Amino acid sequence: TTPLALAGGKLTGADPSFTALFVVLSGVLGASCSETILSTLKIQDPLSVGLSTGASSHGIGTASLVNEPKKFASSVVSMTLTGLWTVCFLASPNLRAKLIDIASKKVLPSV
Repeated sequence: TTPLALAGGKLTGADPSFTALFVVLSGVLGASCSETILSTLKIQDPLSVGLSTGASSHGIGTASLVNEPKKFASSVVSMTLTGLWTVCFLASPNLRAKLIDIASKKVLPSV
């Protein structure tokens, strides 16, 4: 997933080294802690664990589930779709500008 993150980062002007660092860190943290955190929250459904791990922990988190088929399969789907829609959103100039504005707090939602 690092190549997808680098492609998205390039579209937003993010520093490539920081982009790669945060992708790897989120993957390692997710692989190490996701099942513990989800268990603490009483989320034990294999589909839910896989979907949340794949979306948040990318390839490394998904690889940590390889011995559990349902979790692994749902994690692969989640990781793939998350990467795909992220790059698709960032490829649209209007959506990219809006996301950058929101991330940089230039646009405040009306209350």
